Amino acid sequence: MNNKVNYTLVGFLVITGFTLIFAFSYWLLKPKQEDETKKYLIRFDESVLGLNIDSAVKYRGIDVGKVSNIRINPKNTEQVEVLITILKTTPIKEETVAKLTSQGITGLSYINLNLGDNNAPFLKTKKGEEYPVIKTVPSLFENLEKSMGTVSDKVSKVLSKTEHLLNYKNQEQISLLLEKTAIFMTKMEQLLDDKSIKHFHNILKNVDNITKKQII
Repeated sequence: MNNKVNYTLVGFLVITGFTLIFAFSYWLLKPKQEDETKKYLIRFDESVLGLNIDSAVKYRGIDVGKVSNIRINPKNTEQVEVLITILKTTPIKEETVAKLTSQGITGLSYINLNLGDNNAPFLKTKKGEEYPVIKTVPSLFENLEKSMGTVSDKVSKVLSKTEHLLNYKNQEQISLLLEKTAIFMTKMEQLLDDKSIKHFHNILKNVDNITKKQII
């Protein structure tokens, strides 16, 4: 009975020892996350609806990191600050821009990074900033919203001018113009009755005969 207990205890200790050795070796050989990644800050002037913590960050469509934190900019409440963690191997330049992109019909969003000028210097942390700040460009929905706003403004102006054109005073002028036009057309119709048209044709025929005689 005691031998069996001892063998069990020894076996347990051996397995535990090997597990600890393996775990320690893995910890030594595996690079730290801080050595592999770098944090950047993005400030959006538009809604980030559909973007969540752990949402993907892509570089020209390739997964390079994720969203680490989202908050309202304490220095400007009209902006949303998004902290991203991406691979250090991602070439973030001064001309690199971030764009909020929708993932189809899911309603979820991700951040897509675009290089810009390949010869631009690498983005560095500016004085007073904790992280390098990546510039942004408007998303598709933001551009559509601005376009719709512009169209709406133009329609409003057209309607306002139309309303001004069709006020009571102008309506009287338009009615008078239409009435005079109708009178003029009636008189023209009276002048151009069948008899007048026949007489006009005879005149043209006589002029044509005279012209032919002079040529002969």
